[in-house]
Amino acid sequence: MCRKYWGTGQGCAVSYYIADKKMGAVMDNSTKIIIGAATALLLGTIMHFLGTGERFVGRLEQDIATAFVTAEIKDIKIKGERHPSLKRSVTLLGAQDNPQRADAIKIAESIEGIGQVNWQNMPVKTTSDEEDVASSKREDNLSEQGK
Repeated sequence: MCRKYWGTGQGCAVSYYIADKKMGAVMDNSTKIIIGAATALLLGTIMHFLGTGERFVGRLEQDIATAFVTAEIKDIKIKGERHPSLKRSVTLLGAQDNPQRADAIKIAESIEGIGQVNWQNMPVKTTSDEEDVASSKREDNLSEQGK
C-alpha cells in the first residue's frame, strides 16, 4: 500500500504520521495499549461465554481417553479442570497402586494443549465399607420408624 501511494516505500511510516497529524488522528501509545487490552479482554469474554473453553477442555479429555485406549490403559478416569475457571490441566483418578500410573501421566502430558497433569488416588471400596453404609441406612430407617 505504501508503494502504491508514495512510490518506493521509503519513509512510509513518516508519510503516514504526517498525513495523520494533519488530519488530527494521532493516538499516543498509552491509548493504543488501553484499546488493545480492552479488545483482548472483550474477545476473551465473548469466547468464554460462547463455550469455546468448555469445548477445548472436553477435546483434551477426549484426546487423552483415545490415547489411553490405544495404549490399553484402563481403570483411570480423566477430569478436566472447569471450576472455578477453565484451565489446561487435567486430573487423572486411579488406584494408588495402579501399575500404569507413570505411563498414564506421561501419555497425558504428551497431548498437545495440556499444561499440567495431576494424579488423585480414588478411594478403594471394600466390603466392610459397603456393610457400614448398609448398617447406617438400616439404623436411619429404624430411627425414622420409631418417631
